[in-house]
Amino acid sequence: MRTKLILALMTISLIIGSFAAFAQIVPDSTKEAIISASASQRMKVHEALIKKYPNLPDDTFLFLEDTYPHFTTRFLRMKISELQSMDSRAMADLYRKVSKEMDDKYGDARSRFRRESFSLINDKYPDAQREMKSWRDKNGIRVNIAEYIQGKYPGFRADCMQVIREKHPAFFMTLIRDAISTVIEKDPKLPIEIKMEISGTLQEQSPEIFAQIARDPRAMNPMKFREIVRANPKLAAALFDKIDSRFGSRIREVKRSVISSLIEKDSKELFSLCNDLLSMIEIKYPDLPRELVAKILESRKEFGKEMRDSHREFFRDLAEHRNNSFPYLLKDLAASVDKNNPEFRNKMKCSLEREFPGIDKKTKDFIDRKYPELNSTIVQLLK
Repeated sequence: MRTKLILALMTISLIIGSFAAFAQIVPDSTKEAIISASASQRMKVHEALIKKYPNLPDDTFLFLEDTYPHFTTRFLRMKISELQSMDSRAMADLYRKVSKEMDDKYGDARSRFRRESFSLINDKYPDAQREMKSWRDKNGIRVNIAEYIQGKYPGFRADCMQVIREKHPAFFMTLIRDAISTVIEKDPKLPIEIKMEISGTLQEQSPEIFAQIARDPRAMNPMKFREIVRANPKLAAALFDKIDSRFGSRIREVKRSVISSLIEKDSKELFSLCNDLLSMIEIKYPDLPRELVAKILESRKEFGKEMRDSHREFFRDLAEHRNNSFPYLLKDLAASVDKNNPEFRNKMKCSLEREFPGIDKKTKDFIDRKYPELNSTIVQLLK
């Protein structure tokens, strides 16, 4: 379990690092225009850039790594340090307020989007779900990363576990304990009611799966149960629809309470754990972050070629539903953050410039040389 959490943490962190590289390709004015654009406009930009500049993310990332050695590791450490320096109560309060505003604005839209997505999968594109699941199981980002690390750095898992045992032995148990205690304090009946709803839906929709679970209660283990649901998209649709219609607002309230409580109580140790893992990586595996971001970018490109091209209509329909449900989500999210903590985004930008002097100008000069029409292309597409 801990190994999976470490791998998930590493994957998320490295994806953030690759996004950070891509975020440097355009001036601030264009970035803000992208944030303010509608979802359909951003999708149009995304598709056009992939088609016209397929190697843009790779080229930008390699430029940043060459210009600022160990860019990914340093970027992650810089972000962790910046977050670690913030007051945990203020961070929890920011999350709580922003999350509440987004839930109030988009809670119903999320429910509608789920229903439409399940309808697409079950009624119109049943093969797309199976083929994409099969592809991810064999070639997905997590699979690629796990196989790559195990093949090239077989001691990596043991080294991560040693860091945890020596410096943070009780962290994951503390995290689970704090999450459970917050649920009990906020809405103690909710988990039982959800479990009863799941049981009733299984009896009604899939009696064979209900019988399987009755024979082997271990199948209700969250990881195993998730796999069962993923393999039965119609069951997943029924479960999500019933649970969301009955408990949606309560689940969102509990989720907000749990995450804000964990930020306030446990974020300092989480950041400390991340720093300790990064320190170990810098010493024993200095090239690993760069290699893994390259694998992530490669995996995305392969997914685009093998899945998006073969299921183009499905992705187009899904994007249309997303655009209709969340037309200005990014703009509203940025506005909420700016309203509740006006200095937050600027602090992040200033910390980036301190760690990587001249990064905006150097990246702009590189892009202007290699892709001179990039910014004008984006601006034109956003009109």
